Amino acid sequence: MKTDDKTKYVIIAAIFVMAIFAAVPLFTGNTPSVQGYSTRGECFDSDGGKDYFTSGYVIATMDGVDSGVDNFKDRCIGEKTLLENFCLDGTLKRIHHDCEYECEDGACLPSGCFDSDISNRYPNGRDYYQKGYVSFTYDNTGDAKEDWCLDGDTVQEWICNADGKRVDLTIDCPNGCHDGACQP
Repeated sequence: MKTDDKTKYVIIAAIFVMAIFAAVPLFTGNTPSVQGYSTRGECFDSDGGKDYFTSGYVIATMDGVDSGVDNFKDRCIGEKTLLENFCLDGTLKRIHHDCEYECEDGACLPSGCFDSDISNRYPNGRDYYQKGYVSFTYDNTGDAKEDWCLDGDTVQEWICNADGKRVDLTIDCPNGCHDGACQP
């Protein structure tokens, strides 16, 4: 084999290897992009670091000026992407994190949707005659959405769908609606 042919094969092999390494993040589905901002070593994170399930903020001294809380709040970018701010070695850092379920109010909602209306009679949680709620935590304490009457004849019923997301249904109540439930 000629030297020119060997060089071509080495270049092609190198390009192939680089393409594989570049494609790995695309197939894993998690392509975090960390951005850093120069600070003077004074950085405070209200939620203690990279905590994707707690909405927090960072206060950092940048160029001798207090950055303030509003500039660096954790926030949602779209339905499932969280912009998480944190401190690392006295430096403000930001990362885009893909939430498994939803992002709301600057935090990922933890896995698990709980519907208080689920029973043997209503296994899908669609009990329009009982006021209930859905929650996104295992201990049923976080971010509950309650059923409520939109008007005297309509209830907004919250349920967990098959994908584990909470959704609301608008239901007409033939005998009226009172305190978040249709009247029997």
